[in-house]
Amino acid sequence: MFKPFFVILVIFPISLYSQIISELPTNELGAVYYNKVFKVDSVNKNELFLRSKTFFVNNFKYAKNVIQLEDKEAGVIIGKGYKNIVSNSEALISANCDVYFTIKILSKDNKFKVEVYDFYGNTKPSYPYFPNGIRIEMSTWFDTLEYYKSNGNPRPAKEKFKTAFIESVEGIFSVISNEMIKPSDIKSEDW
Repeated sequence: MFKPFFVILVIFPISLYSQIISELPTNELGAVYYNKVFKVDSVNKNELFLRSKTFFVNNFKYAKNVIQLEDKEAGVIIGKGYKNIVSNSEALISANCDVYFTIKILSKDNKFKVEVYDFYGNTKPSYPYFPNGIRIEMSTWFDTLEYYKSNGNPRPAKEKFKTAFIESVEGIFSVISNEMIKPSDIKSEDW
């Protein structure tokens, strides 16, 4: 009877440690990577490309600085942006971090694909020790050994940050899909 109980105590924390990895989508290298394909009836590739460019213009203050690559023929536009994520927790530590990412929108007739990847964070400056903040790789932030306490429970600040991070990424997809699915504001009207 002692052995099965010991096995349960050893295996249970291991199963807890693997949970954070399964909650976030990753690529083949284990980096956090989101992607989604959207269908849009009766909209050609060129119109979807125009809408993707409009998304960057409407949602980033300096779109020219954000857009890193645009290829109308291939229907691809890639930009780099960031979003401030603040996650308050009951713990003494709250996360206030600018999360940087790359957005890639690929357009084809009647559909488009959005990829969000290359995530990293930069904390706000903390004087005198970290005047430039701290750069945090998302894979490190969500590493199971750092994410969970020795008792198998998640660290409250990390759990709150994960929730805020997921909500932020879902918000990015929502804004992009709204921008891409609605008709373009540019019309060829005779005025």
